[in-house]
Amino acid sequence: MKYALRISVVGLMAALLLVLGCTKKDTTGPVNRPPEISSVSASSDSVGTGELDTLFVSYSDPDGDSTTHIWSSDSGRVFHANRDTAFWAAPSTAGLYDVRVNVFDGTDSTEATVSIQVGEYTPAETLYYVGAQSCNEECHTSILTWWGSTAHADAYTALVNRGRGDDPQCLVCHTVGWNPNLDNGGFDEQMVDRLAGVQCENCHGPGSFHASAPDSLRQPLDSPLTAQFCAECHQTQHHPYLNEWQASAHSSSDLAAGGQASDPGCADCHTAEGFLATLHYDYTLPGDPQPLVCIACHHPHDARYQGQLRLPAGVGEPGLCEQCHMRD
Repeated sequence: MKYALRISVVGLMAALLLVLGCTKKDTTGPVNRPPEISSVSASSDSVGTGELDTLFVSYSDPDGDSTTHIWSSDSGRVFHANRDTAFWAAPSTAGLYDVRVNVFDGTDSTEATVSIQVGEYTPAETLYYVGAQSCNEECHTSILTWWGSTAHADAYTALVNRGRGDDPQCLVCHTVGWNPNLDNGGFDEQMVDRLAGVQCENCHGPGSFHASAPDSLRQPLDSPLTAQFCAECHQTQHHPYLNEWQASAHSSSDLAAGGQASDPGCADCHTAEGFLATLHYDYTLPGDPQPLVCIACHHPHDARYQGQLRLPAGVGEPGLCEQCHMRD
């Protein structure tokens, strides 16, 4: 009897310990998550030696913990390192420097870095106009010489001679990049006479990148090979060329070629790209070829022939019209 009672007491105590052990509170708690930095930046990524740069950081804590931050750098000097607005004084030696920020939540930290160039100004990659003379340095001398004989080259002079040199309606088409509302590196009659007239960049777009790296960058037309491109200027009261062209069979490859504009046997005379290729220009026939647009027959760079035609207009070889209109 005593033996059985002893076993019962022992069993009761074991069960009690098991229950207490299973219900014991877990004191380890959830795993802490470190702060998360969403952005880090400086007011300028390029400053002069000794100049101040303002530092910015945005962050949050996924657990809602209180957070602090501190900026630091191995070079230069940080002011107000743990405030909302901090400053970094650049060192006196040019180079690329890293400024770090650490965000703490009392347990863990997260670090981010912003790089700042010192003493070596790097301009923003913004295109700007450089003028036709920049195209004359060893690369496009012959084209620039031909262009100098065209009406495009003297377009602004023609305005001045007519007393219209300050007419905003005329300046748009007789200068490079003219815009009355923007300081955009375009034409200003008092300051930038190198951008007077209709030059390379009117059709090819701002050439600053091309001029700075001519061996690695081509500067193709800034717009597709279309009549509408020329019509931006050549469709006014005194230049109604677009209307005249649209009324001609030249304006429709499909119409003129009987729907065979993409046929290599027809493309030479019924598409701009095909015709230019026959004249030994570097053009290939695209999937959507253009009809015989303005520059198929007119040379934008050369005025050796009347009307800036690519070949003489007279009868007989190598007349321009005979290239197509005397074929079998």
